[in-house]
Amino acid sequence: MTFDPTWILPVILYAETHYRFRFMGSLLYKPEPEVLADAPFFVVPGERLPVLLMVKDADKFPIELAEITIRVARGNELLEERIVQGPGLVASGPLWWEVVSIPLRKTRGWVAVDVRFSGRIGNRLVQFHNDNYRGTQHAPLRVYLAQDPLPGPPSVAYGDAHTHSEFSDDQVE
Repeated sequence: MTFDPTWILPVILYAETHYRFRFMGSLLYKPEPEVLADAPFFVVPGERLPVLLMVKDADKFPIELAEITIRVARGNELLEERIVQGPGLVASGPLWWEVVSIPLRKTRGWVAVDVRFSGRIGNRLVQFHNDNYRGTQHAPLRVYLAQDPLPGPPSVAYGDAHTHSEFSDDQVE
């Protein structure tokens, strides 16, 4: 029987940043909440661009958010900039989230959504660019703003059946 090391990677790179394995720890562990932004890949004409802002596990690692800035751009052209949260928001529960709805009238094609979080964890000033996961590129989110609606009658709902809720504890669940 030969040893197959491929099973080790999912264990070492387990996506939950607060889980440590009993005898070897985790390469992703960090003593701060999970902070991330997300947006849909595709937006139909006439709809606003929803941007999800999320802080998870702040009950274990509270964070005071000083500012959250959302920038939407096409190339070097800034289409929209929104400062979402001013000083004083303390996320201290298991899950804090907000969806910011951004109107982008007459804008079509690919856009980049860039979210910057700044705040304080304890006495430490922190800044996160789109997320705070180790090993990610923190690249802007790419969203396609469609010129035409999707085909089909208005009663048809397009979407992704993959969902999470406040009852999901991590990306694996």
